[in-house]
Amino acid sequence: MKPSCSCSTPAPDVRHILMAACLWLSPAPAQAAHSLVDIQETARQFIDESQPSTGDGRREIEIRPLDPRLQLAECDQPLKAFSPASQQRGNLITMGIRCQGSSPWKIYVSGRVRLFRPVAVLSRPLPKGAVIQPMDVEFREQDVGSLNRGFYSRQEELTGMSTKRPLNLGEILTPNNLQAPVAVSKGQRVTIRAEGHAFHVGMSGEAMRDGGIGERIQVKNLSSGRLIEALIQGPGEVLVLY
Repeated sequence: MKPSCSCSTPAPDVRHILMAACLWLSPAPAQAAHSLVDIQETARQFIDESQPSTGDGRREIEIRPLDPRLQLAECDQPLKAFSPASQQRGNLITMGIRCQGSSPWKIYVSGRVRLFRPVAVLSRPLPKGAVIQPMDVEFREQDVGSLNRGFYSRQEELTGMSTKRPLNLGEILTPNNLQAPVAVSKGQRVTIRAEGHAFHVGMSGEAMRDGGIGERIQVKNLSSGRLIEALIQGPGEVLVLY
């Protein structure tokens, strides 16, 4: 009788099989996204350098938030900002941010420059026709870019000004709600000065209505009888520019 023998093949390592299967089924690692904060900071620096401060007031630069879902490939080069043609409207600025690295991309970002200055506001209500006194005014910091009707930033600008209508506590003082003291009265004889590139003449006239310095009124030329529009320059004096 032949001796019997039994042979067995070693079982494969189950752990190795499972590891290989997991590696095969696992998705490829996602590409890193570029920091949105870095994009916004690049835009902020661009505005700061391209819109130099005048030193007249406090300036703030605001960058419009980016969509947090935005996924741009991480740039392996410093970002570059550029200004598209005709992309500034008032204090709103649109700029481009560009990656010139191995995975290039480009995006447009909007920002705004806000300038804050002390602005004259009423410290108490005033009726129509009241002459502005220093005690009636206080100065508060305001975003002057939003003050489309103008404003006053110094007390001396308000000297002799009076209210055109009743004004409320805290109301911003503007050329729309104040009027300058009367420098010329209706029917008053005035000196009309006419200036051009190579001449300067004076003549007599008659004011057709009351007006303050800086206002435009109609004046009758007493030599020709013609009505002309002139700018009040001072008491009894108007200017016509040619």
